[in-house]
Amino acid sequence: MSGEFKPSVNPYNFVSLKNGESKRGAPVLWHDLGELYTGRLVCTLEAKSPLFTADQRTPAPNGAGGQKVFRFLRNGADKPIIQGASIRGMVRSVFEAVTNSCLPLAATEGGVKLGKRTREFSFKPLGEEHMRCRGPESLCPACRLFGAIEGETLHLRGRVVFTDAVLDQGCSLQEAYKAYIRLAELSAPKPYHYAIYSGNGLCNGSIAGRKFYYHHEGFEEPEDVGDRWSKRACGIEEYAPSGARFDFDVLLNGLTDEELKTLVRVMVLEEGLGHKVGMARPLGFGSCSITIKWDESRVHRGGERYKKDGGESVKADELKKEAEAVTIPDELMGLLRLDKHEHAEIGYLRYNNYKGVGIDKNGCYMRGGHGGSGGSSVRVESSDKKSSKEDRRSANKRPPRRGDKLMVTMMGKRGDIFTLKPDDAECFSCRVSGGYINWRDGERHKVKVLEVGGDFRIKKVGPA
Repeated sequence: MSGEFKPSVNPYNFVSLKNGESKRGAPVLWHDLGELYTGRLVCTLEAKSPLFTADQRTPAPNGAGGQKVFRFLRNGADKPIIQGASIRGMVRSVFEAVTNSCLPLAATEGGVKLGKRTREFSFKPLGEEHMRCRGPESLCPACRLFGAIEGETLHLRGRVVFTDAVLDQGCSLQEAYKAYIRLAELSAPKPYHYAIYSGNGLCNGSIAGRKFYYHHEGFEEPEDVGDRWSKRACGIEEYAPSGARFDFDVLLNGLTDEELKTLVRVMVLEEGLGHKVGMARPLGFGSCSITIKWDESRVHRGGERYKKDGGESVKADELKKEAEAVTIPDELMGLLRLDKHEHAEIGYLRYNNYKGVGIDKNGCYMRGGHGGSGGSSVRVESSDKKSSKEDRRSANKRPPRRGDKLMVTMMGKRGDIFTLKPDDAECFSCRVSGGYINWRDGERHKVKVLEVGGDFRIKKVGPA
């Protein structure tokens, strides 16, 4: 990113975990074949932004500072591909969020190695409905369909297979300008940054939820930085430009009616939504969409495919109609929007601005912890200048608490609930105590926080 880029939205956000009973159960029984669906979906993946998947096997010339430089992954026939496992993981993550499945890769405690030291982190244990599946009789919907492995107690083969996606013959890769493109440095997740990864912004809180990256067009070739290019960054020799198409198949083997329509729904998202796959997703790479070629696909119910005439295939129009009825949570749809970058600048803050900063439900940077359920924390603006002592003190500000004083503007009133807007912050709704019953819209007053909820939202203010 260029030095002038000042993002206001974090590259990722979280879909909060849904409470309630989890739909766990035993694996699908094969003797119920007459009620299950088998077949093949012929699919196309289209890049909606530059897309890159690295070939880790083939050494490439190093950058000027010894940085790794990668070429696009290819199969044995030297054709550019996206691995089927990558597409499978991409689709499964959305399937898990829609079906309220377990979080198989979530860690609620551990440590992240930072050079010679390790930074520990700790969250509340996951509830039973979201804990990793560990036995064959209590499997979440995602593990029942995609499979699961847990030590010696669980080895369940998945019932969907994604083949590698091969670049369409009519498309070509874009060769990187000046031999290679230098990417901004990408580092490992930092779960010890509780302001973002914790639901309440504090240690030992619940995890914020399921992580998804926003779609955006933040990618641009960085300026020539010479020896100042980070040794921990990397470069790429080529990438699939927006519009490139990759062809792949999805093989189905014994899916229930609910599994089939949910799978189709999360693969073929509605217009304006997209998936993320490949490398450098925080930088704007990897946005894509999937379409199914229904005229080439075949899905049969029960033993229809074994009939002499090939049997009757499930009608595409009926299957698409049933799939469209599957509900995708609004919170998840907000994260899958392809036009997010049109309304906000997306990217990481500079290190000096990052400490103590969380994100709200829209991904906007704010002080005072994660605001997935909404909050009254102050928005943070990025700056290329070195922070002053006052700015650093403000950046480390704790969540709002009783006794804090704010300058607010009256934005509206509904019953006994007032909508107030602090200076340089988002609006919040609360009750107001004493003296402000006749407040007019637009009036500014200094108020004192009288009550704060357990989610750190201001619930009541009074005269300062």
